[in-house]
Amino acid sequence: MVVQQMTSEGLVHEIQVLLGQQQATATSRPLVLMPGSFASTQTGRWPLYGGDAAGMDCLRLVGGSPFSLGSTPLLDGDPLAILIDDAAFDQAFEVIWSFIEQVDIRGLYLGGGGDLFSGLYGQSLMSRTGEPELWRDLWERYLLFFAWVLRWPTLGMCRGGQHMNVALGGGLIQDLRTQWRSLWSPYANEFEMLPLLRHSSLVKIPTPDTMCTHPLLVDPKSLLAALVQPGFATLTQSTLQIEAALSLHHQAIGFVLPDNRIVGHVAAGCRVSSIAHDGVIEALEATDDRFWLALQFHAEWSQDSAWAQGIFAGFVQACRDYTSLSHAQLRALKPAMSAWIRAHDRAIFGWSTFQGQKMPAHAADPMRLGGTVHVSATDLAASIAPALGRQGERSNGHRRRSE
Repeated sequence: MVVQQMTSEGLVHEIQVLLGQQQATATSRPLVLMPGSFASTQTGRWPLYGGDAAGMDCLRLVGGSPFSLGSTPLLDGDPLAILIDDAAFDQAFEVIWSFIEQVDIRGLYLGGGGDLFSGLYGQSLMSRTGEPELWRDLWERYLLFFAWVLRWPTLGMCRGGQHMNVALGGGLIQDLRTQWRSLWSPYANEFEMLPLLRHSSLVKIPTPDTMCTHPLLVDPKSLLAALVQPGFATLTQSTLQIEAALSLHHQAIGFVLPDNRIVGHVAAGCRVSSIAHDGVIEALEATDDRFWLALQFHAEWSQDSAWAQGIFAGFVQACRDYTSLSHAQLRALKPAMSAWIRAHDRAIFGWSTFQGQKMPAHAADPMRLGGTVHVSATDLAASIAPALGRQGERSNGHRRRSE
């Protein structure tokens, strides 16, 4: 196998074949990687890197071993240099690779948090978008690439689900409330605009008791439906409904029109499996047989519900069934995986080929179905400047919590 000559599709296929050849090495409590965020203690404001407690509890209760990974700086200096400069990328890749190579990862879980850096999906920063946590954004981005190509079972909540879409080439609506009417306006002659549900709490620091809830419609033929069916209150031939899901987000992957067209940008390789009654996309999953489930709602805060328990139990079972590549196989694939990941970074700037193959495009204009526009490295730096300025004296680029 000459990894340097692999195409993008060839790399993914080669790894799929290798995984299929592995001997099963099931473990009773699989290790699930959880990238953390920067925080501080309430007393003394002592800085720390922390994991999502609710998600860790859910995973532990159904037999997983959650492993929280601090999103520490990958290099000294500007995080954005990793996206723009090849030498900086190589340095960051080696840090992440050393972790991948040493730890027997069986699954990836991404929790909620603040807004993603909009440059990762080709959009300029809007005023309602929160300050990015750049090191967390980059750790998650590269771990998601590894998760996709190595077929790790992957589950994301809210921000985490959004990032699963963005990493594969999808986009986001940066603020539902301010963009809702304009996003609907091109279809005014076809449909009456649906009223936007409340998707975020009015309380500054929400808790599960003060968060808003709304029903979810679920495709009965989806992976999500298979996981949550014991907890459904309503079932018809065409739709399953979760009566009350906890919601805390102002951004979204997109929404579905009454005729099933999508406004926004769903990444290639993914399909919509759940929406709210206003059409806002609430879940994506992979179109193939891998466990890749991106949720917009907070199932981790509904752990007493049978349907939420089903999601986590199914995810941990998929992690339990996953068979890893050997260290020798991973090392042989390292050059090809580095090139594949780097090509995805270049796609943000319009350098959209990998050894002759086109890479996924990122949605910069969610008002057009399938519209794509790329940003240059200069535009990328300009789009983040206001957010970096707002960070001011904060020690690690941290943001208002919004999802």
